[in-house]
Amino acid sequence: MSPIRPALMSALLLGAATAAAQPLVQLDFPHTPDGRYVQVVDLHTHSVFSDGRVWPYMRVREARREHVDAVAITEHLEYQPHKADIPHPDRNRAFEIALEEGHKEDERPIIVLNGAEITRSMPPGHINAVFLEDANAMLVDDYRAGLEAAAGQGAFIFWNHPYWRKQEKDGVAKMQKVHRALIRDDLIHGVEVANGADYAEDTLAIALKYDLTILGTSDIHGITEWDYQERQGRHRTVTLALTADTSEDALREALFAGHTVALVKETFIGRAENLEPVLAGMLTVSTEQEEEYDRLEVRISNSGPLPLVFRQTSERYFYDAHDIFTVAPGSEFVVHLKEVAPGDRVTLPVQWLNAYQAPREHLEIDLMALAVTPGES
Repeated sequence: MSPIRPALMSALLLGAATAAAQPLVQLDFPHTPDGRYVQVVDLHTHSVFSDGRVWPYMRVREARREHVDAVAITEHLEYQPHKADIPHPDRNRAFEIALEEGHKEDERPIIVLNGAEITRSMPPGHINAVFLEDANAMLVDDYRAGLEAAAGQGAFIFWNHPYWRKQEKDGVAKMQKVHRALIRDDLIHGVEVANGADYAEDTLAIALKYDLTILGTSDIHGITEWDYQERQGRHRTVTLALTADTSEDALREALFAGHTVALVKETFIGRAENLEPVLAGMLTVSTEQEEEYDRLEVRISNSGPLPLVFRQTSERYFYDAHDIFTVAPGSEFVVHLKEVAPGDRVTLPVQWLNAYQAPREHLEIDLMALAVTPGES
């Protein structure tokens, strides 16, 4: 085998160093057109106070680096594998440690939520409650009594990873009588359609059928950067909450109202009424008529942190692009529509391919509905 040339070796090493130095994905989303905030929220995290592998304050530091706006500390109530080394009869202790970090002055503000995870076999499986005043009240033999105690504190309660293979061997989420009763009695308000790297279509179908808030969570146990390889351009799984302001109360209101989008592996999952304003906040579309060629130039800009992938579905052809195109974050994509004369009414219907409003159903919009003419702001 021939030795690698020094110049080639230098190029390979430079390429490897450049790849390793890629910046973290910071999840900063623009406001929606109606002025709402798009808050980035992770409602399911663990520390060494249950079965995680970091001290609680690390969850807040990670959130700051990734521009996550709110994080919930949701230790397992019943599963405490480190208690021989870290005994803590107070189930609020991990939250209290994280809250101290969250309140540091001169640091990016982070909402830190007190939460807990009921950890039972299926049914009911694992269930999280957040916005707790006292997690100890949930630590009872009867899981339903624990959920009632959480509800009495005004908690937002959601069903974790219903498709998890350790509890459903076929990986299929199953709505059982127990879960229907908990939903009916206002003891389950949401469900994780995405957990970690997993997205479950069947769970999205359950969320839509039973009018549950759609959630994505990291369920992080280790270090987010390692688990999600963020330096390779990836991000943790989160929920985007459309809120009136940046307060904890506004976040709670948005979660109970179902104003959310799950975000997993650069894919947006939610109801159309929530996907549309998130997309409209990121996209700017402008046009310019090229009268000499009867052609319309369309400039599509993405001010969001992630790529947006579209398929145009009109009968009109692009002059210089394929029907499937990507608008990279912080960039502009330019296409030209053929056979467009001045004054023609033009539409540009597209499917947003990295967004789902139902299992295998992409959101469809008309990009020209977002267009502004030269001189408009």
